[in-house]
Amino acid sequence: MKIVCLHVLKEWTAWFLGSLFFLKGTIFLFILVEDFNRVFPSGQANVSDLGRWAVEYLPWLIPICSLVSSLFTLAFLKKRGEWAAIQSTGISSTQALGGIIFMGVFISLGCGWLSNIHIPDEDEDQFSQNRSLRMKIGNERIWYFKDFNSSSLCGSQVQLFCYGDKGEDIMRIRAERACWSAENGWAFQNGRFLGFYGIGGLPVLSKNEQSIVWEKMDSENNAPLAETFLKSPGFNKSFRKLLVSEIQDDPRPHVLLLQKPNKLNLVQLQRVLGDFPNYGDPQLAPYRLRKAQLWCMSPACMIGLLFGLALGMSRISTSPGKIGGVAILGSIGFYSVRTLFDSLGEQMIILPEIAAGMPYLLSILVMIFIWFLDHRK
Repeated sequence: MKIVCLHVLKEWTAWFLGSLFFLKGTIFLFILVEDFNRVFPSGQANVSDLGRWAVEYLPWLIPICSLVSSLFTLAFLKKRGEWAAIQSTGISSTQALGGIIFMGVFISLGCGWLSNIHIPDEDEDQFSQNRSLRMKIGNERIWYFKDFNSSSLCGSQVQLFCYGDKGEDIMRIRAERACWSAENGWAFQNGRFLGFYGIGGLPVLSKNEQSIVWEKMDSENNAPLAETFLKSPGFNKSFRKLLVSEIQDDPRPHVLLLQKPNKLNLVQLQRVLGDFPNYGDPQLAPYRLRKAQLWCMSPACMIGLLFGLALGMSRISTSPGKIGGVAILGSIGFYSVRTLFDSLGEQMIILPEIAAGMPYLLSILVMIFIWFLDHRK
């Protein structure tokens, strides 16, 4: 039985590697003709860019190769009569295919790992350089940075607008520079502070002019001021340094939102979704979809492998030619369905998490349907 298991596994491995190199090479040639910089962003052919591109595409190709290799392995074993010989010896299908299933588990784990590794490239290095940034924190605060550096978490030409529950102005800060740290919050340099009257009083600079304090108003004057919410500032003063520890608006999730979802790994996506104020915000839909897709990578390999084995062992078709046609049509159908559900998820027509899992759920249903048809005969 061990010899049979190893023989079947060797056959499957040959088809898996062959289909992987074939698909990888075909995609490489097409992309190289259409957009050279997509493979070699540095503008010159080099091994590092090629390796980065190769690793980036592997998680999407491995499930297809698992399906194709399973189909063709069983198709050619049947064509050569080897599968019938294996069954005549009393070895069950599960025992003969045990090595493939065992290998599929390791490949699935590897596929999940590949989909979550982070490989920096030149685009990311350029992304860490200064660029404009806008942060909207609910209806309470809006930040504007003319230039913001994602590495140092510092920005220049900063404007901060703070609003109350009814949309009234509470305070504004304009500064030449602002830096954020998790321990101390925001630190502004060389700017101007404007405080507006409100229900909570008047925000002003402290005596050392390095922090913000609230100046309470008399109760008899507070009511009319609260009703009118004066448009002109009640406090207006410049400062050299201002520490605002009470405002803990982390800029990192907003910086990551400037990148495309497919450029982020799972850790970065979790940071964006976990730290962003409103998880249901429509602009987070592509990032929620990407996170769900990454979680589906490992199961996708096993689903493709088991689907291929189920179809290969069925009595519906044993011809390698027909099996090849089924594999091509199945792959095209799967990615067409996936493209459809990706669009629905990104537009929040359905939940992104459901959109990411629906193509695989439909694949499982098709696999069950094929098994049901096969056993009815």
